Amino acid sequence: QVVTCWQQAVEAYRAAGSTWGECTALSNLAESSLAMDDLPAAEQYASRARALALQMENAELTAVNEQILAVTALQRGDLDAAATLATQAVAHHRQVNNQAHTANALAILARVVNAQGDSNQALSHLQESVAILRQLDNRLYLQQRLYELGQVALHAGRLRMAESALYEALSLANTREEQENIWQTLWQAAQAYQQHGYEQDARRLAQKVIAADSAPEDVRGMARALLHAANLATESMGGSVSDKTGHK
Repeated sequence: QVVTCWQQAVEAYRAAGSTWGECTALSNLAESSLAMDDLPAAEQYASRARALALQMENAELTAVNEQILAVTALQRGDLDAAATLATQAVAHHRQVNNQAHTANALAILARVVNAQGDSNQALSHLQESVAILRQLDNRLYLQQRLYELGQVALHAGRLRMAESALYEALSLANTREEQENIWQTLWQAAQAYQQHGYEQDARRLAQKVIAADSAPEDVRGMARALLHAANLATESMGGSVSDKTGHK
Protein backbone atom coordinates (compact mmCIF):
# COMPACT_ATOMS: atom_id res chain seq x y z
CA GLN A 1 0.00 0.00 0.00
CA VAL A 2 2.87 2.39 0.81
CA VAL A 3 4.52 1.56 -2.50
CA THR A 4 1.27 2.16 -4.38
CA CYS A 5 0.88 5.58 -2.74
CA TRP A 6 4.39 6.62 -3.71
CA GLN A 7 3.90 5.32 -7.26
CA GLN A 8 0.80 7.49 -7.53
CA ALA A 9 2.79 10.42 -6.13
CA VAL A 10 5.47 9.93 -8.81
CA GLU A 11 2.85 10.12 -11.56
CA ALA A 12 1.14 13.13 -9.99
CA TYR A 13 4.37 15.10 -9.58
CA ARG A 14 5.46 14.21 -13.11
CA ALA A 15 2.11 15.37 -14.51
CA ALA A 16 2.47 18.61 -12.55
CA GLY A 17 5.98 19.15 -13.91
CA SER A 18 7.59 19.01 -10.45
CA THR A 19 11.00 17.43 -10.89
CA TRP A 20 11.78 17.81 -7.19
CA GLY A 21 8.51 16.13 -6.19
CA GLU A 22 9.04 13.27 -8.64
CA CYS A 23 12.61 12.79 -7.41
CA THR A 24 11.52 12.77 -3.77
CA ALA A 25 8.73 10.28 -4.42
CA LEU A 26 11.09 8.02 -6.38
CA SER A 27 13.60 8.22 -3.51
CA ASN A 28 10.92 7.11 -1.05
CA LEU A 29 9.92 4.31 -3.41
CA ALA A 30 13.55 3.18 -3.55
CA GLU A 31 13.88 3.22 0.25
CA SER A 32 10.59 1.33 0.70
CA SER A 33 11.62 -1.28 -1.88
CA LEU A 34 14.99 -1.73 -0.19
CA ALA A 35 13.28 -2.18 3.19
CA MET A 36 11.17 -4.95 1.62
CA ASP A 37 14.30 -6.57 0.12
CA ASP A 38 13.06 -5.91 -3.41
CA LEU A 39 16.52 -5.08 -4.73
CA PRO A 40 15.66 -4.82 -8.46
CA ALA A 41 12.88 -2.32 -7.74
CA ALA A 42 15.05 -0.38 -5.30
CA GLU A 43 17.82 -0.13 -7.89
CA GLN A 44 15.42 0.95 -10.63
CA TYR A 45 13.76 3.68 -8.55
CA ALA A 46 17.06 4.92 -7.08
CA SER A 47 18.66 5.13 -10.53
CA ARG A 48 15.76 7.24 -11.81
CA ALA A 49 15.80 9.43 -8.69
CA ARG A 50 19.58 9.92 -8.86
CA ALA A 51 19.36 11.00 -12.50
CA LEU A 52 16.76 13.64 -11.60
CA ALA A 53 18.77 14.75 -8.55
CA LEU A 54 21.89 15.22 -10.68
CA GLN A 55 19.79 17.15 -13.20
CA MET A 56 18.66 19.48 -10.39
CA GLU A 57 22.18 19.57 -8.90
CA ASN A 58 20.65 18.51 -5.57
CA ALA A 59 23.54 16.96 -3.65
CA GLU A 60 21.40 15.63 -0.78
CA LEU A 61 18.95 13.70 -2.95
CA THR A 62 21.84 12.51 -5.10
CA ALA A 63 23.59 11.14 -2.01
CA VAL A 64 20.48 9.41 -0.64
CA ASN A 65 20.07 7.46 -3.84
CA GLU A 66 23.78 6.75 -4.19
CA GLN A 67 23.58 5.08 -0.77
CA ILE A 68 20.72 2.88 -1.91
CA LEU A 69 22.52 2.00 -5.14
CA ALA A 70 25.68 1.19 -3.15
CA VAL A 71 23.70 -1.25 -0.99
CA THR A 72 22.08 -2.95 -3.99
CA ALA A 73 25.45 -3.18 -5.78
CA LEU A 74 26.98 -4.73 -2.65
CA GLN A 75 24.12 -7.23 -2.41
CA ARG A 76 24.63 -8.41 -5.99
CA GLY A 77 28.40 -8.60 -5.55
CA ASP A 78 29.50 -5.65 -7.69
CA LEU A 79 31.99 -4.35 -5.13
CA ASP A 80 33.70 -1.83 -7.42
CA ALA A 81 30.41 -0.12 -8.26
CA ALA A 82 29.37 -0.24 -4.60
CA ALA A 83 32.64 1.38 -3.50
CA THR A 84 32.32 4.16 -6.09
CA LEU A 85 28.70 4.90 -5.17
CA ALA A 86 29.31 4.82 -1.42
CA THR A 87 32.32 7.13 -1.78
CA GLN A 88 30.24 9.55 -3.84
CA ALA A 89 27.46 9.43 -1.24
CA VAL A 90 29.89 10.32 1.55
CA ALA A 91 31.24 13.24 -0.49
CA HIS A 92 27.77 14.59 -1.34
CA HIS A 93 26.54 14.34 2.27
CA ARG A 94 29.65 16.19 3.41
CA GLN A 95 29.02 18.82 0.74
CA VAL A 96 25.71 19.75 2.41
CA ASN A 97 27.09 19.10 5.92
CA ASN A 98 24.56 16.40 6.79
CA GLN A 99 26.43 14.69 9.59
CA ALA A 100 23.90 11.96 10.36
CA HIS A 101 23.70 10.85 6.74
CA THR A 102 27.48 11.08 6.41
CA ALA A 103 27.82 8.64 9.31
CA ASN A 104 25.41 6.24 7.62
CA ALA A 105 27.19 6.48 4.26
CA LEU A 106 30.54 5.83 5.95
CA ALA A 107 29.10 2.65 7.47
CA ILE A 108 27.98 1.47 4.03
CA LEU A 109 31.41 2.27 2.61
CA ALA A 110 32.98 0.32 5.48
CA ARG A 111 30.92 -2.76 4.61
CA VAL A 112 31.99 -2.50 0.99
CA VAL A 113 35.73 -2.13 1.61
CA ASN A 114 35.56 -4.88 4.24
CA ALA A 115 33.99 -7.15 1.61
CA GLN A 116 36.89 -6.16 -0.66
CA GLY A 117 39.27 -7.43 2.01
CA ASP A 118 40.52 -4.11 3.39
CA SER A 119 39.60 -4.46 7.06
CA ASN A 120 41.89 -1.62 8.14
CA GLN A 121 40.11 0.87 5.88
CA ALA A 122 36.75 -0.52 7.01
CA LEU A 123 37.74 0.07 10.64
CA SER A 124 38.82 3.62 9.81
CA HIS A 125 35.45 4.42 8.20
CA LEU A 126 33.55 2.85 11.11
CA GLN A 127 35.60 4.78 13.67
CA GLU A 128 34.79 8.02 11.85
CA SER A 129 31.11 7.07 11.75
CA VAL A 130 31.20 6.33 15.49
CA ALA A 131 32.87 9.67 16.21
CA ILE A 132 30.15 11.55 14.30
CA LEU A 133 27.31 9.67 16.01
CA ARG A 134 28.90 10.21 19.42
CA GLN A 135 29.09 13.95 18.69
CA LEU A 136 25.42 13.94 17.62
CA ASP A 137 24.51 11.90 20.74
CA ASN A 138 22.60 9.49 18.51
CA ARG A 139 22.58 6.56 20.92
CA LEU A 140 20.52 4.19 18.77
CA TYR A 141 22.78 4.32 15.72
CA LEU A 142 25.89 4.65 17.89
CA GLN A 143 25.08 1.32 19.53
CA GLN A 144 24.61 -0.35 16.15
CA ARG A 145 27.80 1.13 14.74
CA LEU A 146 29.87 0.15 17.78
CA TYR A 147 28.61 -3.42 17.47
CA GLU A 148 29.58 -3.44 13.80
CA LEU A 149 32.99 -1.96 14.67
CA GLY A 150 33.48 -4.70 17.25
CA GLN A 151 32.62 -7.42 14.77
CA VAL A 152 34.96 -6.12 12.07
CA ALA A 153 37.77 -5.57 14.58
CA LEU A 154 37.32 -9.11 15.91
CA HIS A 155 37.58 -10.69 12.47
CA ALA A 156 40.60 -8.48 11.72
CA GLY A 157 42.35 -9.77 14.84
CA ARG A 158 42.18 -6.37 16.57
CA LEU A 159 41.00 -7.94 19.79
CA ARG A 160 41.44 -5.03 22.20
CA MET A 161 39.61 -2.70 19.83
CA ALA A 162 36.86 -5.27 19.40
CA GLU A 163 36.39 -5.77 23.13
CA SER A 164 36.30 -2.03 23.83
CA ALA A 165 33.73 -1.35 21.10
CA LEU A 166 31.56 -4.28 22.15
CA TYR A 167 31.48 -3.23 25.81
CA GLU A 168 30.44 0.28 24.84
CA ALA A 169 27.77 -1.16 22.54
CA LEU A 170 26.58 -3.31 25.44
CA SER A 171 26.22 -0.24 27.65
CA LEU A 172 23.89 1.29 25.04
CA ALA A 173 21.86 -1.84 24.26
CA ASN A 174 18.12 -1.43 24.81
CA THR A 175 16.83 -4.96 24.28
CA ARG A 176 17.64 -8.42 25.60
CA GLU A 177 18.28 -9.59 22.03
CA GLU A 178 20.89 -6.89 21.51
CA GLN A 179 22.59 -7.81 24.78
CA GLU A 180 22.63 -11.51 23.91
CA ASN A 181 24.09 -10.82 20.46
CA ILE A 182 26.86 -8.71 21.95
CA TRP A 183 27.71 -11.32 24.59
CA GLN A 184 27.81 -13.93 21.83
CA THR A 185 30.40 -11.81 20.02
CA LEU A 186 32.34 -11.19 23.24
CA TRP A 187 32.47 -14.96 23.71
CA GLN A 188 33.95 -15.20 20.21
CA ALA A 189 36.53 -12.64 21.32
CA ALA A 190 37.41 -14.85 24.31
CA GLN A 191 37.92 -17.75 21.92
CA ALA A 192 40.10 -15.57 19.69
CA TYR A 193 42.23 -14.53 22.67
CA GLN A 194 42.78 -18.20 23.48
CA GLN A 195 43.57 -19.12 19.87
CA HIS A 196 46.18 -16.34 19.71
CA GLY A 197 47.76 -17.52 22.96
CA TYR A 198 46.43 -14.73 25.16
CA GLU A 199 45.39 -17.06 27.97
CA GLN A 200 44.92 -14.43 30.68
CA ASP A 201 42.65 -12.36 28.45
CA ALA A 202 40.69 -15.45 27.43
CA ARG A 203 40.16 -16.36 31.10
CA ARG A 204 39.23 -12.80 32.07
CA LEU A 205 36.66 -12.46 29.31
CA ALA A 206 35.26 -15.96 29.84
CA GLN A 207 34.69 -15.11 33.51
CA LYS A 208 32.79 -11.96 32.52
CA VAL A 209 30.61 -13.94 30.12
CA ILE A 210 29.85 -16.50 32.84
CA ALA A 211 28.87 -13.75 35.29
CA ALA A 212 26.62 -11.91 32.82
CA ASP A 213 22.92 -12.56 33.42
CA SER A 214 22.10 -11.24 29.95
CA ALA A 215 24.46 -13.67 28.19
CA PRO A 216 22.71 -16.66 26.54
CA GLU A 217 22.93 -19.78 28.69
CA ASP A 218 24.59 -21.83 25.94
CA VAL A 219 27.27 -19.14 25.61
CA ARG A 220 27.82 -19.12 29.37
CA GLY A 221 28.13 -22.90 29.25
CA MET A 222 30.82 -22.73 26.56
CA ALA A 223 32.66 -20.09 28.59
CA ARG A 224 32.59 -22.40 31.62
CA ALA A 225 34.03 -25.18 29.47
CA LEU A 226 36.82 -22.89 28.23
CA LEU A 227 37.66 -21.83 31.76
CA HIS A 228 37.61 -25.43 33.02
CA ALA A 229 39.91 -26.57 30.20
CA ALA A 230 42.25 -23.65 30.88
CA ASN A 231 42.39 -24.55 34.58
CA LEU A 232 43.19 -28.17 33.77
CA ALA A 233 45.95 -27.06 31.40
CA THR A 234 47.38 -24.81 34.11
CA GLU A 235 47.34 -27.63 36.66
CA SER A 236 49.08 -29.98 34.23
CA MET A 237 51.85 -27.39 33.84
CA GLY A 238 52.30 -27.11 37.58
CA GLY A 239 50.25 -23.95 38.01
CA SER A 240 52.12 -21.73 35.54
CA VAL A 241 50.03 -19.45 33.32
CA SER A 242 51.19 -17.68 30.19
CA ASP A 243 51.58 -13.97 30.83
CA LYS A 244 50.97 -13.15 27.18
CA THR A 245 48.25 -10.54 26.93
CA GLY A 246 46.26 -9.32 23.95
CA HIS A 247 47.56 -5.86 23.20
CA LYS A 248 46.40 -5.79 19.60
